[in-house]
Amino acid sequence: MVFNAAARQLLMACGPSVHVPSHDWWTYLLTTAAGGEVYYDPVPLVRYRVHPENVVGSNIGWLNRARRVQMLARGRFEHWTDLNIAALKPFRPRMTTENRAIFELFSESRKRGFVGRQIGFLKAGVYRQTMLGNLGLIVAVWTRKI
Repeated sequence: MVFNAAARQLLMACGPSVHVPSHDWWTYLLTTAAGGEVYYDPVPLVRYRVHPENVVGSNIGWLNRARRVQMLARGRFEHWTDLNIAALKPFRPRMTTENRAIFELFSESRKRGFVGRQIGFLKAGVYRQTMLGNLGLIVAVWTRKI
């Protein structure tokens, strides 16, 4: 990751004790919530280092995808969402008006019944980057695993 001084200041404002499951996802959430722009370079310049302490690991291959489905079923992503929401709450004043509304809608929709949850997530406009990721998101919303 490469980020500018504004993103660094935002991250530094979190302090060393912010409890989030993934530092790269946290950086993305916090930066975009505050209105920062993120550019994704599809050309890897550094090899992905997999080690025993990886929280998620690679998403390449059916075995790794099956592992993520298992994590979803066990509620790990729901727990991670809880952690990210809790960490983002103190930063609501720094969010753009639009992103604060999305954040509130996303957070509240998780607590609703089946139909209200579906409507809330649709209105919030959250999505994943891949078709399989979006399918997983839909299943997570249906089954209250997000």
